[in-house]
Amino acid sequence: MEFKQYLKFLKSIDYPNQTENLLSASKYIDYTPHEFQKDLLSNLGVSGTTNFIQQTFSKLGLMSSPGFKVMLSSDNGDYVHIIIHSIDIIQTDEEGDFPFHVWVNYSWGDSRLVWGEDDEHVTLEDAYEEVGLGEIGEWDELIDSIQDDVKYEVYKQTEFMIHFDAQQ
Repeated sequence: MEFKQYLKFLKSIDYPNQTENLLSASKYIDYTPHEFQKDLLSNLGVSGTTNFIQQTFSKLGLMSSPGFKVMLSSDNGDYVHIIIHSIDIIQTDEEGDFPFHVWVNYSWGDSRLVWGEDDEHVTLEDAYEEVGLGEIGEWDELIDSIQDDVKYEVYKQTEFMIHFDAQQ
């Protein structure tokens, strides 16, 4: 599939449509996220690609409050909202890697986690307040897990893999 045809396809499914798994659709039409990113860069340049990604993220609600809601893989109703404040596109030349990475400055919005000895529902902020010095490693693992879930959900909807740069 050619780039312009793919853009028409994206428009036809109201990209980024949260009910469509873009990765499945891309596999079906045989146009990989790698090809999409490469074609974005070659057709729009870094500035145009950055604008395209910002518009895509804005449409998903990632660039404003309340943010993009991600159901976490814990299967107990846990969720977080992520708000992206800014992005940087970093081109890569590594074999087998995406043509660029999207680094984000972000903050967490509303959230709900099962936390503590009583398995009560708390916000991410409340859970952090309860973390003691001996639990920092567990907290870091939790945040890594949350970030992995968020990365995958954003990737599944947009075909852009985000990387967490700075939390605001």
